[in-house]
Amino acid sequence: MRPDITVIDYMSHYVDTLETSRSVERTTIRGYRCDVGYADEGLCGIAMRDLTTEDVQAWEADLMGPERGLSPKTVRKAHVLLKTVCEEAIEDGLLDRNPVARVRAPKVARTMPNALPDDQRRTLLAYLEAAADTPFNLAVTIALMTGMRQGEICALRWGDVDFDARTVWVRRAIARDGGRTYVKEPKTASGRRDVPMAEALVGPLRHRYREMRAERLEADLDDYPRAHGAALRAGRRPRGICERPSPSGSSGTRSRARWGSWARRAGYPRSTTSGTRSPPSPSPRAWT
Repeated sequence: MRPDITVIDYMSHYVDTLETSRSVERTTIRGYRCDVGYADEGLCGIAMRDLTTEDVQAWEADLMGPERGLSPKTVRKAHVLLKTVCEEAIEDGLLDRNPVARVRAPKVARTMPNALPDDQRRTLLAYLEAAADTPFNLAVTIALMTGMRQGEICALRWGDVDFDARTVWVRRAIARDGGRTYVKEPKTASGRRDVPMAEALVGPLRHRYREMRAERLEADLDDYPRAHGAALRAGRRPRGICERPSPSGSSGTRSRARWGSWARRAGYPRSTTSGTRSPPSPSPRAWT
């Protein structure tokens, strides 16, 4: 590593190394590259060996100032990345101490969960009971009854559903990388969890299971499996529980794209659906 390398070049090299090693998710890499872009706004041209605490303080103040107006949460992410990169620079002999260590990261205010009020939850349940049995409506039902994340619902397979134990196993999720989607593992151990299956969810899931089994028999494929194996042996990728039959496209993308318009047609105010394309988290009573 050349001694006069700039902060921005060193940060970019660090992110490139992470991407090559595939040690972090692709969505995380994309976020890191945004952080490098923010760093370029205030630390451009500064050599890593010359970076000071004052430089970091001025940079973060500018990002949150009236002209740039970034949120504390966004600046905090960039702060954390720069601090990690500086630790790497110490290992490489470019720094004697971490100039970010003495800078207090922006404080992020805690936000309340975006849970549906009881009246809206009842409205949504009534709509779902009267609506057609479609994969998308099932996805909304699962979200309401379990509190699972959008990507987790889109990645569900029948091997993740245990009707006898009334449990749904969360083991993977659908993530987005630009315009494409891919399957990823949970980031943390707590992301892999067993979610209780409400009794009201058993009927819709069993109906969907029978529906997909009939589709396979009609297509002259083997009986629908509890796990993924037979679908793979048949030369097809396993289709998600909430995915419609389609020659192309992604159930995750379709579900995300349809949430806002679906909710507004159901009578929800624009303020409830703006800024999100996933079903709001359920209230605690939805678990019972």
